[in-house]
Amino acid sequence: MLVLVLVLVLVLVLVLVLALALTMAVALLIVGAVQMDAPLMIRPLLAGPTTTPTVADFDRAERLDFDVDSGRMSVLREHSPTGGWVLSNRTVDAPGAVLTGPVDRTKCGRRLGQGASKACSAWLGERGLRQELVYVPSTRFWSLPWREFGIRVAPAGLPVGLAVWRVRRGLS
Repeated sequence: MLVLVLVLVLVLVLVLVLALALTMAVALLIVGAVQMDAPLMIRPLLAGPTTTPTVADFDRAERLDFDVDSGRMSVLREHSPTGGWVLSNRTVDAPGAVLTGPVDRTKCGRRLGQGASKACSAWLGERGLRQELVYVPSTRFWSLPWREFGIRVAPAGLPVGLAVWRVRRGLS
């Protein structure tokens, strides 16, 4: 009889240990997924980014890339607000699509390099292009860690509150 009780206790302990290990593994996977996704997906949403579309000034373009074979191009004008966190900086056409070309090679030549020639700047200016900058202003950036802290602590508070409630209920 004693052996049967010991076997049952051992089986119960083993089941509890396995359940605890499984719970810890699932929790670790969830925490890992949140840690990996936070910088890429959650942070920009929490930060409340600002979008500022401005008329693109190609005389001050930092980078004009032009692929000779395909005629594709990309334009980037460096503009970062002081202390801000830039999420994206892209040149878009009138309907809002990202500019990829094609380029008029008679105006822009075969190689663009740094900056643009006057003819190329004028040709690009006729296209009605805008520089679309999405950034988090520095005034909102420093509240971001507190928001992330709240998102991580809130789910942890639920099981802690439940445990405290159960312990208090069991003691009285």
